[in-house]
Amino acid sequence: MKKILFYSISLLLIVIMSYGVISTAFADQYNDVEDEEWYYNAVNYVTENNLMTGNGNGSFEPNAPITRGMLVTILYRIENTPILSGNGGFSDVPENSYYATAVAWAAENNITSGTSNNRFSPHNQITREQFAAMLYRYADMKGYDISKYADVNRFSDATQISLFAEEAMRWAIGNELLRGSDGWLSPKGVTTRAQAAEIFMRFIENVTNELSAKDESEQNLELSDMQVKVTSQGRTSTFRLYDTVAAKELYEQLPLELELINFRDAQWMFYPPEKLNVSDEEAYHDGKKGELSYYEPWGDVFMLYEDFYAGDEMHRLGVGVTGIDNIADMSGTVVIDREEVKNKMQISIGEYSFTATLADNSSAQALYQLLADGSITIDMEDYGGFEKVGPLGTSLPTNDEQIATEIGDIILYQGNKLVIYYSTNSWSFTRLGKIEDTKLLKEALGSGNVTVTFSIAND
Repeated sequence: MKKILFYSISLLLIVIMSYGVISTAFADQYNDVEDEEWYYNAVNYVTENNLMTGNGNGSFEPNAPITRGMLVTILYRIENTPILSGNGGFSDVPENSYYATAVAWAAENNITSGTSNNRFSPHNQITREQFAAMLYRYADMKGYDISKYADVNRFSDATQISLFAEEAMRWAIGNELLRGSDGWLSPKGVTTRAQAAEIFMRFIENVTNELSAKDESEQNLELSDMQVKVTSQGRTSTFRLYDTVAAKELYEQLPLELELINFRDAQWMFYPPEKLNVSDEEAYHDGKKGELSYYEPWGDVFMLYEDFYAGDEMHRLGVGVTGIDNIADMSGTVVIDREEVKNKMQISIGEYSFTATLADNSSAQALYQLLADGSITIDMEDYGGFEKVGPLGTSLPTNDEQIATEIGDIILYQGNKLVIYYSTNSWSFTRLGKIEDTKLLKEALGSGNVTVTFSIAND
């Protein structure tokens, strides 16, 4: 009888779990947007927030170019579609067209003045520099902070930027709306619908922060000195906890030995004895692989080994540092214990070796996590007589701030380049770390290009 009751309760729990957290991926309605594509999250975002829709036959057409009419319509939707009439005085904008009111609004607010001779050219494909210019004017019209700029001269085709778009392009790069590819900006290049979705998502998150799905990936929670080690089936993962009440309450309950429960082939969860007290600043919906989080209604802590979107709010506890790929292979009993935070990096330049202390931010943690999978060797070029810069080969989260660099500073530039400073500079960068003893650094780096290997420092 007890066994039958146990199985009945277990079945009930499974049913409750299956419906308690609803994974609503808005991008899944499109037959041409696969979840492994780089633009999947952006398409999901703009669809959820009613900024962009499909073409009516179940497709999003991610590789189709976006037109001038489409762009002003999306901006008009961000502005909550104020009531207007007319067509902005443009002879090629029919008043019954879907974009007419948006064009009238954009013209009235000096976001666009058309192309020429009272024409707006709504069906013209929009270039990257035109896209940046319209966004820049909209941000200025709204009174958003437009003071953050970046140097465009690092891009090989910077001289191709039109005079009207120079300031807007510097602003767009400084706010990571545009990032370029392999050192090229392509200012005259066509913008696809997928690229537009990505740019609008970054614009909302980095500049406006006004929509309901805002700023989840950039909540800027401070990392703490608390780190936990999770072990199951001989597999180990470590997580750095945020400086929150809920994370501290979990940490204080350790060590724990509990049973793991799988949920939707995306996460392993366990139930700490005491519930955690969460706050709105930790809440999010769009979970990423490697995150440690908490679901308040059930009282479970879970480790994500796949990206996971939840209709209900989840709350961040920490971020994976090492062994993220081990999470999927865990099962059964799990041991959760405290672990000393490790924040040292080894830098090898030929026969020279240096130790650096990592910064206390999510960017440095992401770098540490990358190095946990093996050392990284980068060919770095000299730039400006004060730094060595090279491609990381992947992107890290950014935490840009105005920095006056010193010798030995290790900086993340544009999210995907590592920089070692051997002199001073001042710009908006993300700090990754600091070389502890710099006496021989200039000698090691030399005057030309150099190959540098980054790895986790041995204790």
